[in-house]
Amino acid sequence: VPWWLEEAMRERDLSLRELCCNFISETTTAARARAVRALSLRYAASAWRTDRNSHCMPAHYAGTIKEYLWRAFASGAPMPLGERQLRTILAT
Repeated sequence: VPWWLEEAMRERDLSLRELCCNFISETTTAARARAVRALSLRYAASAWRTDRNSHCMPAHYAGTIKEYLWRAFASGAPMPLGERQLRTILAT
């Protein structure tokens, strides 16, 4: 994996973990992974279609779930992810 992609993946993973810490209260890793997967798919199909053209996060996303989703998508690492990979990321 090239260094720049590894850095992007670390940034993405951190954003997803922070999303869970701040907004998702499910107790199991599998439940959190399902929730993040659903949120990511919804964001990818709606807001990301226009947000991807912006170099900075829309100000009204600050402090919301979309802030963390925007950071994960904007990291440059592959998104959205499957539940299995999300379980691995969220378990650490």
